[in-house]
Amino acid sequence: MDTIFQPKLVINADDFGWFQQRDAGIIEGFETGAISSTSAIANGNYLEESLNKIKDCNYGVGLHLNLTDGPPVYKENIAANSLVGKYMWYPNDYEDQIQIDGFHGLFPLHSMIKQNKIKEIDLENEIRAQIARFITLRGKLPTHIDGHKHIQMIPLVAKILGCIMTREFGIYKVRFSFDESEKLSKDMKFQYEESIKIYKSYGINSTDYFFGKFGDGKFSKENIIKSLDTFRNKLKKSTNISVEMMCHVGYPSVNPPKCFSSSQQRVKELRILQDDSLQNYIRNNYKLESYEEIENQEKIKDKTLREILQINPKKQLILSYCNLNLEEDCLDSLDNILDLLKNTNDVYFVQVKGQQFDKNYLQQYVNKLIKIKHENQNIKDRIIYVHTLEKDQIIKSLNEVDIFLSFSPNESSTQLEILKECLSKNIICIARNTKLNQTIIQNEQTGLLLSDCHNIKNRCLTVLSNKDSIASIIKSNLKSLKISQNQNEAMDEEQKQNY
Repeated sequence: MDTIFQPKLVINADDFGWFQQRDAGIIEGFETGAISSTSAIANGNYLEESLNKIKDCNYGVGLHLNLTDGPPVYKENIAANSLVGKYMWYPNDYEDQIQIDGFHGLFPLHSMIKQNKIKEIDLENEIRAQIARFITLRGKLPTHIDGHKHIQMIPLVAKILGCIMTREFGIYKVRFSFDESEKLSKDMKFQYEESIKIYKSYGINSTDYFFGKFGDGKFSKENIIKSLDTFRNKLKKSTNISVEMMCHVGYPSVNPPKCFSSSQQRVKELRILQDDSLQNYIRNNYKLESYEEIENQEKIKDKTLREILQINPKKQLILSYCNLNLEEDCLDSLDNILDLLKNTNDVYFVQVKGQQFDKNYLQQYVNKLIKIKHENQNIKDRIIYVHTLEKDQIIKSLNEVDIFLSFSPNESSTQLEILKECLSKNIICIARNTKLNQTIIQNEQTGLLLSDCHNIKNRCLTVLSNKDSIASIIKSNLKSLKISQNQNEAMDEEQKQNY
């Protein structure tokens, strides 16, 4: 065993959530160490049920973007949706096919894209809806995104997916399903290469190598070890190398016989990956991980917030932070932000989310942002939802921020540190938590605009139009007030009169 050089290996089982028997095999794969990751189909029949079975498990679960099989997740105006046609669908394992409004299939999708028959807005709506449904059901972001039948490697899909996953959800990992051993047509090779270029332009990362397209009858212990040996020999002097192996483990569906879930190949792959000698080889030569442990591109850490999100440097920026649950008045305040963005063409609203997630919060908040963006096409690119920025990245980005909103109802050390950094830079803050307000008043800092979540629109507009005068008002108020809850409330009332 080489303890110095031990590359990371992700063994990802595709198609989680489609049928019960397959999902049972994937869960068994996790439990027996046969796999380290799975990717879930957002429109799968059993996604919610199967995710609930693993909700208390620390398994790596990504999103298996599906634009070829089954019904769309985005249900509005299906008749006009260019992604949708008539599809033969199995409602569950035990019923016959029925005809539904569903995706066209893989080859029609490729053909329609080449003929410019697929509308970009339909791709945007469906991709956004699938990510949002995953977050709602899983209660956290997907570890990565890959594609059913590798549709993420279509350049048009890559362009739209790359923008939405990074700018709206802060997801930066995609499977680059380019298998060096695979013989691709000239056109397919071009599409793969173009898609990878597009993803990298958004700062999206992947594993260094990918394999698993073995073809019928070629998925074997010997071929897996041969491939893994090849990677190790090729990369012996490199560090921090990662490899993904795609697999399709599971138990075959009892019915229907023609469904792609019924293949006996799935249980064969499961048994091969459970083989003791193969697992010993992997333990001795690789470190089994999920996509969660695959590092983002180094260049992301060195970029500014505006560069990461591709925001024009001349535009004004409102940075909002929350690491705990939002209460209803905070959700309502998004409507005020919406009004502000409607009336101020050069303002971007960036919501940064901390590491703690709450399922109910995410469902309300993400759904509300999606609704706002969908109903207001003129501002959809100026409302940006980000999750993955760490505290140090946020603090580094404060030089670019015009207003810092703190929606969190509770005090946290991270939040306090960010707010203090804002104040040291004379950045106007709108903070909600009373303890945070009092802490900063005690230090006689300037630049803090004490507030609850009311009148956010007017306060933001005033700050954006004349930051210096607001800072002066706050500074004079801070000097004249002592620390007490009553005086804090009096100060807030005095400020309201100034508006």
